[in-house]
Amino acid sequence: MAPAPLTPQEDTNDAPKGELRYDETFERDLARVVGNRLPADGIRVVYGEEKPGDNEVHIMNVRPQDLPDVPHEELPLPLDDPRRKFRSPVPGVKLTHPGGLLEGGPGSDHDAEDAQKFIDHFQIRSNEELRQRISEQTDIAMEELKNRVNARQAAVENNEKVDNELAQREMEVKILQKMKDKAKEKKRGTA
Repeated sequence: MAPAPLTPQEDTNDAPKGELRYDETFERDLARVVGNRLPADGIRVVYGEEKPGDNEVHIMNVRPQDLPDVPHEELPLPLDDPRRKFRSPVPGVKLTHPGGLLEGGPGSDHDAEDAQKFIDHFQIRSNEELRQRISEQTDIAMEELKNRVNARQAAVENNEKVDNELAQREMEVKILQKMKDKAKEKKRGTA
């Protein structure tokens, strides 16, 4: 018996815009990548005064028309989807767009607004402080992702244990029913 998904799963993506359908394969693959600490992969995007090196591109040279169109209904994209080209903060996971979603796609339509809220929230006054805060928040998000992956793995293991126990109980019930049926036949034969 195949284990049931940890979250209800639908065949179609009828989730409201901004929410993604549950995809067990994506979650399992993401857990595998996070758990195996793979090397960083993909094109690294550089910003500001930084000069791009090998396998790097400056954000100013990334043309929006060259980025893939990723319909919301396709999300989350498999981790091996060829539209994934850019390095993400999660080693082993590539993004479809610089600063995009792990699930694929460009991310928020409110990037500038979100950036300003971030700057205001942390009262950032310099580029160095901005880099430091981004790094800190990325580390926090990575820790949360690892915790989510660990919780998911624990739930999968628990589900497998419960499935095995249920299968054992079903076998016991069948054996008891057969014994009961044989006892009834034996009783009828002696009566």
